[in-house]
Amino acid sequence: MTNGTAQIWKRVVIGYVIALHLFTVVLVAKTNFIAKFKGKFLNEPVVPVVPPSPHVKNMLVYLEWMDENVPDRSVIFLGDSITKGLAVAAVAPYATNYGVGGETTAELLDAMPSYKSLNRVTTIFLAIGINDLNQSRKEGLNERYRKIVAALPHKTPLIWSSVMPTTIKHISQIDIIEANLTIKALCEDRGNCFFVDTWSFLTNKSGQMIQDYFLADGIHLSPNGYKVWIAALKEANQHVTIQGKLRDKATLRP
Repeated sequence: MTNGTAQIWKRVVIGYVIALHLFTVVLVAKTNFIAKFKGKFLNEPVVPVVPPSPHVKNMLVYLEWMDENVPDRSVIFLGDSITKGLAVAAVAPYATNYGVGGETTAELLDAMPSYKSLNRVTTIFLAIGINDLNQSRKEGLNERYRKIVAALPHKTPLIWSSVMPTTIKHISQIDIIEANLTIKALCEDRGNCFFVDTWSFLTNKSGQMIQDYFLADGIHLSPNGYKVWIAALKEANQHVTIQGKLRDKATLRP
């Protein structure tokens, strides 16, 4: 083999190694390869990686602008379009609505680091998860709930609404029940958390959703539905406020 041929083969081998490394980087960055590997061989839960929708990305830009002007000791509402349609001032004064239409738990997780005001508010309201089920993203939902709870300031009271009932056929009622059991358990484990069971007032004794409380799409609340949800959220807010005052008094005792 001549020196020229050897140089050519050397370049080919180097190029192959570089290409192989680039392929590996792309495989890890653009797919859920590591999570799938852990799920298959290490028995760890698989958390799908889904990029945020263009609408959610655009909304995040506006919410980042707004976040800098949120006053201290405010109240923040996190959630999807159901939260977006909520008149948050009817629940608590100095409230700011961070609801984003179509938002999933994964998209909320991506957005939360930009919400710096979460570290200086008095209460956080949360209602999220129906879009995960609507978009067939149930896989890894429980793990994303755990990550959301872990990312929220533990010292700040959390009022967490359950996933609401729906008549959308491809959303399993069992999946909603399982999601709500996870939410309730995480809320209890966290402490400083109030679980709002929306099924207790949005469904009848047979467990069927009350039609008057929902729009024709079977997922969004009607004005009457918002009224009963607001009443439940106000009651929860009063509860955490009283609990907070009791903790403050206990701290001040000699």
